[in-house]
Amino acid sequence: MTARTPEEKRQKRIETFCERMRGKSIEKIFNEPKTGLAALAQKLTRLAQADANGVCQCVTCDRQLHWKLMQGGHYVTRSNKATILLVGLNVNPQCPDCNRFNHGRPERYRAVLVERHGEANVAALESMKLLKNHSWNRYELAETKVNLLDEIKLHEKRLGI
Repeated sequence: MTARTPEEKRQKRIETFCERMRGKSIEKIFNEPKTGLAALAQKLTRLAQADANGVCQCVTCDRQLHWKLMQGGHYVTRSNKATILLVGLNVNPQCPDCNRFNHGRPERYRAVLVERHGEANVAALESMKLLKNHSWNRYELAETKVNLLDEIKLHEKRLGI
């Protein structure tokens, strides 16, 4: 028996996730607690922006908290499936006060995104709001899940988790 290449292993993981997703609604695939794509994207954005001590900064108020205490704040709401997984552009660490109690502070969020990514990229993100009926196939979702899990693993290793 020959050893599988890393690409073959990756492909097998994608196929496994496709099988597990069979029969599940797209809504459930995105919103399942802890293992849904939205939860993974939020975890990744918090881990990716955490420093060596696991602390990250709120995108809208500059408050610093441990990544586990932060939330994944969305500039374009989670209901828009076209933008829900855009880690770093649409999804960033946000403290609970800003995200939940101040409704995401959209004006400040936009200003920070323009500063980081430029007006053209933010305008493109905002135009994606119009893609309300964006559809994903199960293979794309499975591939995205594998990518998110691989990136999360890299950041957990970097932080010693």
